[in-house]
Amino acid sequence: DVDMLNIPELPEQNGSVGFSPAATAYYARTVKPGDPGALAYLRRIVNADGGMPNVAPFDIFEVAWVLWNLALTNPQIIHDPLVARHVEFLRNSWHPRKGAGFAAGYSVFDGDETALVFDTLRQYDENEDINVGLSFEAEDHFRCYALEANPSSSTHAHILGALRRAGMSPEAPEVRKALGFLQRTRTPSGYWFDKWHLSPYYVTCHLVIVCSDFAPWLTLEAVNWVLETQLANGAWGSYSATAEETAYCIQALWVWDQARPMDHNPAISAAIQRGQVWLNGHALPPYLPLWIGKGLYCPENVIQAAILSALAITEG
Repeated sequence: DVDMLNIPELPEQNGSVGFSPAATAYYARTVKPGDPGALAYLRRIVNADGGMPNVAPFDIFEVAWVLWNLALTNPQIIHDPLVARHVEFLRNSWHPRKGAGFAAGYSVFDGDETALVFDTLRQYDENEDINVGLSFEAEDHFRCYALEANPSSSTHAHILGALRRAGMSPEAPEVRKALGFLQRTRTPSGYWFDKWHLSPYYVTCHLVIVCSDFAPWLTLEAVNWVLETQLANGAWGSYSATAEETAYCIQALWVWDQARPMDHNPAISAAIQRGQVWLNGHALPPYLPLWIGKGLYCPENVIQAAILSALAITEG
């Protein structure tokens, strides 16, 4: 009902409604026909073929996830001048009381972006406040958005990573809350599903990475599940072999193995090697759209960062 909308407050500074082409198009057609700011936004983000993305831009999400992947490869990357300007962008996009949203200038902040941006900035020697992330804490879980009906397991994975990065112990009440949610939502086979990604490998492998030296009991079965589901050609994939899912599995197995050098598992090394051989031959796009927005989409830079990270750590 248009009468329920606070119409003057709807547009963002870039002319969009919620950085959403669909919502902005409706606004420019029905709510405020011909609005020049909305039309200018739509003209800026339309693809060459006339299509529109799910949201645009999503620069904080893209930069943070790329840097998070790259940080797995070599801690010295934080000193690379090419990386420094992107770290500065995240630092400047961080709100000291609200955290981060998926795009600079977007008025809505969320727990997933806040957690992963915090984790990323802490890795790159930035000293953000973890209490901002705790503002998304609910009674028995953490929210991604206010009034959220179905909590996200990947948001909890990234919240857990942020709490770990802040120096909290596995016994801290906030950590126990995140672990409790993840324990309740784990499948009998030891892996997780998530509402932001079609593949269980995304959230499961991120959790293996976070928990490897922090709460390994939570993801031990998940590591076994990853090993057991590797395809005969060395790849991984929920529906068919994909470079993205293979990269996640290589990252997770490598980090898990590195975290326990005295308990080396030859099966993990063999699986990583087979995955690397396949990934070397399938690293280039196009990639299967696995990310969930208003429909399935494919953030190529994020996927390529995961692939490059997986290849770099196995070759190093």
